[in-house]
Amino acid sequence: MKKLMQMLSTLVVFYGAACVVSTAALAEDKKTGTAIEGMSNQEFISRFRTFWYQQATKNGMMKNNYLGILTWQNPMDVWITQEIMYEVKPDVVVEAGTFRGGSAALWATFLAQVNPDGRVITIDIKDKRTERAKNLPIVKERVTFLLGSSSGAEVVKQVKAAVKGKRALFILDSAHTYEHVLSELRAYADMVPVGSYIIVQDTLGTGALRAIIEFLEENDNYETDEDRERLLISNNVGGYLKRIK
Repeated sequence: MKKLMQMLSTLVVFYGAACVVSTAALAEDKKTGTAIEGMSNQEFISRFRTFWYQQATKNGMMKNNYLGILTWQNPMDVWITQEIMYEVKPDVVVEAGTFRGGSAALWATFLAQVNPDGRVITIDIKDKRTERAKNLPIVKERVTFLLGSSSGAEVVKQVKAAVKGKRALFILDSAHTYEHVLSELRAYADMVPVGSYIIVQDTLGTGALRAIIEFLEENDNYETDEDRERLLISNNVGGYLKRIK
């Protein structure tokens, strides 16, 4: 909590509304659980996440590179994802949303350390990968690119065939609309073994959260693993979906 206080400026914009917060007032009351007067810890954390996401998106995160390739990933979520990969040791990581190809290279690098035979399947409606991303040795060895919609029948058929009998982990980072995320969740849910995950990225300020809520209401094989949000700064709030049965 102390570190969060130090990071907040005097003027903070929460959910688009101006809210003046004195850093001296950010003291947690152990009995009431109040972080700011009139605000619970949960609400404070939620608003801080939104504030951070807005600022990081504009000023920092969109400049992130991995091995010289533009890679729009939150470092905190990258850390959590590598922990999940170590625990699950997937045979296949399926990534919906390739963009420049940096994240596929990143997941392949992690996967090489936990599963010598592991592969990454990355999907996009357009091939926007850089030449560097295509020619990296780790990519040539471990990454397969599929052109098409991640929820389209043909792509889903190819993915299903590729993960059959294997331990799969899914990372959804394509269109973040309610309709698209829900269609992805429904398409891939049965391909995930118990103990593995579907990670829905960029849930803040998108239709993804609504899709997750509806998906969990209709499919009790999954639950949100809130411990994966323990670093607080996450773009995937509510999006670490673990298959439990």
